[in-house]
Amino acid sequence: MASLQPRETSNRSIASSDVDKSYQSIIESLRKANARVINSRIEDAGKGQHNGYIDFEIPRGQIETIEKALISAGETYNRSANAAADAENVTDAKVRYTLSVLPASSLPPRESDALAVEVSDVDSAAEKFQSGVINSGGRVVDSSFSKDLHGQTARIVVEVPYASAAQSVAQAKQLGTVRGSQQVTNQQAPSGEFARARIELTLASGDALVTPEHGVFASLRSGLATSFAGLMWSLQLIVIGLCLVLPWVGLIWVGVKLIKRARRSTTPTAT
Repeated sequence: MASLQPRETSNRSIASSDVDKSYQSIIESLRKANARVINSRIEDAGKGQHNGYIDFEIPRGQIETIEKALISAGETYNRSANAAADAENVTDAKVRYTLSVLPASSLPPRESDALAVEVSDVDSAAEKFQSGVINSGGRVVDSSFSKDLHGQTARIVVEVPYASAAQSVAQAKQLGTVRGSQQVTNQQAPSGEFARARIELTLASGDALVTPEHGVFASLRSGLATSFAGLMWSLQLIVIGLCLVLPWVGLIWVGVKLIKRARRSTTPTAT
C-alpha cells in the first residue's frame, strides 16, 4: 500500500551568516524529531559561499519543535504554503517542508542609494567614507579611481546594515557638495537582522564633475546641438529636393494640358 502524502507543504527560505553551521543544526534537530528526510544537500554557490537544501516530512505534533530550530538557524525571509486536494492518499497527520538555507550576503539590498559629491580631495574623502562604512559594520563591495586632465574621480560601492544606512548616507553628503542623489527601496527584500543597504558613491573634484567641456549640461548641449544640426540638414535636403522636382512637375502638368487640348481640337465632330 502506498504511503500517505502530507496535505500541507511549507516552502521556506532562511538567510544565515554561516550556512554550513545552520544546515547541520537543522539536520540534527530533524534527527531528534524522527523526521523523514527526503532530500538534503549542500551546494557550492561560488566565492566561498554554500547553499543548503532540505526536503523533509514531520508529524504535525513536531511542528513547534522544528519551527524553533528554524528560528535558531537563521532569519526566514520568504515563506509560502501549499495544500493538496482531498484524496485517499492524503493525510493531515504530517507536514512536508521544502527548505532553502542561503547566505545572508546573497540577499538583495533593502535600500539602494546613489550619490554624486564634489570634493576638494578625492583620496581623503574616499578613505574617510570607507572607514566610516567599516566601523558601522558594513563592507566595501567595489572601488575604482581615475584621473585625467580635468581632475580625479572615485566610484565606491558599499553595503551597510539597513539600520545604519541613513547615517552612512549622511556621512557621504557631509564630504562635500552634493551634486546628485537618488534612493530606491525594495519592499520585497528582508527587513530583519540581515537587511542591508547598498550605497554607490561617486566622488569627484570640481573640474572633473562639472567641467564645461565634459559636464552633464555640456553633454546635454552637445546632444541638442547635434540634433538641431541634423534637423537643419534634413530641412536643407527637403528644400533642395523641392527646388529640383517642382519645375519638372510644372512642366509635365503643362505638357499634359496641351496634349489634351490638342486632342480635343483634332477630334472630328459627328454629323
